[in-house]
Amino acid sequence: MAMYSWTITKDNIGLGTVGITGPSDGPFEANEIRASDERVKFRMLCDDGEVMCEGWFVGDSASEDGFGPLDDYGECALGAAHIQYKEKGKWVEL
Repeated sequence: MAMYSWTITKDNIGLGTVGITGPSDGPFEANEIRASDERVKFRMLCDDGEVMCEGWFVGDSASEDGFGPLDDYGECALGAAHIQYKEKGKWVEL
């Protein structure tokens, strides 16, 4: 079982990704992620730096788990190449 969960809350490219949640064996549902005090904002970008989508992540974003949204969904479904997390008001790429 995964130790993290994520949900997409903003779709910047019009593919209808809002509400997609993962991984399938993650411990939290979308509403629990959005309500969590432990949530961290993330966004996925394509190679040219365009922000494709944004969402919330619950788990250890500083570990390998932080690549979860990109590995679970972003690369294969969106063609995303990068993931960033908001830390102290700034976007930081893993």
